[in-house]
Amino acid sequence: MRAKTVARFLASAAPTGPLMAHAEYLVELRRLAAGVLPAELRRSATIANAKQGKVVIFAEHAAIAAKVRLFEPALLETFARAGLQVTGLRVVVQVPDRPAAPPADKRAKLAAGPAASLERLAKSLPESGLRSAVARLAKRGG
Repeated sequence: MRAKTVARFLASAAPTGPLMAHAEYLVELRRLAAGVLPAELRRSATIANAKQGKVVIFAEHAAIAAKVRLFEPALLETFARAGLQVTGLRVVVQVPDRPAAPPADKRAKLAAGPAASLERLAKSLPESGLRSAVARLAKRGG
């Protein structure tokens, strides 16, 4: 008996056959859309489903959704040229599940030379708000 690939097995199994065909259809839609949409939109919008000729696209926020809608004619034309029966798009704002990336540390780092100069300056100043501010700035040295 020959070994079957997992994909061939799932496609031939009765309950999973239609599911695999739909998944392959969605993969094809995503591949075609990737050729039309710019990289910024591909990162923030994804084809979620296709049902009764309508393709549902999830966008991370309203601005992305508006930009994707501008590409609707080009997407529909691309799908039609590939022989897919797509009659329209529905763009839905769907906030992603992934947590927001932690904010980057935006504090400037000083080189060792300037940091040492600021430290000397802070020591030469009288006790004041200026002295403490310069001292804090000097501590940013690397």
